[in-house]
Amino acid sequence: KKKSSKSKRRSKGDFDDDDEIHASADHQQSDDDAPTKGKRKAAHQSADYYKAKKEFERHRDDIPAHIPRHIKEGFREIGFTKWGKTFLPVIQLSPFDIEPGKTRNQWMKMFEHCRMKRRPMTVLIYWYGVAWEHRWDSYSFIPKNKFHSYEEGVSKGFNILPPKIEKKMQSRKILSIVEEQQINGLAQLEEELERPKEDRIKWMTQFNEKYEDLAADFASDEES
Repeated sequence: KKKSSKSKRRSKGDFDDDDEIHASADHQQSDDDAPTKGKRKAAHQSADYYKAKKEFERHRDDIPAHIPRHIKEGFREIGFTKWGKTFLPVIQLSPFDIEPGKTRNQWMKMFEHCRMKRRPMTVLIYWYGVAWEHRWDSYSFIPKNKFHSYEEGVSKGFNILPPKIEKKMQSRKILSIVEEQQINGLAQLEEELERPKEDRIKWMTQFNEKYEDLAADFASDEES
């Protein structure tokens, strides 16, 4: 008696299992064929970041060589400058003490203009006592001779609150904006005097350079 030569008929489930296996193999093959779009993008972003970082560091390290010595030595020096009829506490800054933006760009333009015209540079100062959220109103450019050293200011009593303000505080009268700035500024100045130059205005320098923002953007892209 002959045995049946019919092959076993596959069920629907058999087809589904085979299809899934083949689909999985095809997907794996496509992953291994070439770098993914994400990997290519990451490599491109990394190159942009290091290029921007290198350019910034070159720029930052090149500028001091062209700044007059008496200006460089004044960076982070504390003193006083006249505002109206009042001498208020200030600190001299370098362009890299402040975050990227309008004020730094103004310093760069002033620097290049003075180099080309061979004119004396002005000094960038920060007015102590201004609320941090209003910091863009706390920077000024002044002639170097309008900055009075801390020692000179002390000899003239600039570090002491005027009796008029003391009386207003005691009687709890409303203070003017400048009077409040003078009170807060002198308190800030006393704190800063206890620190070496390199540790002053630490609260002001907690910002990212533009190339560091690139790195943050890349990290955000990878997470998403």
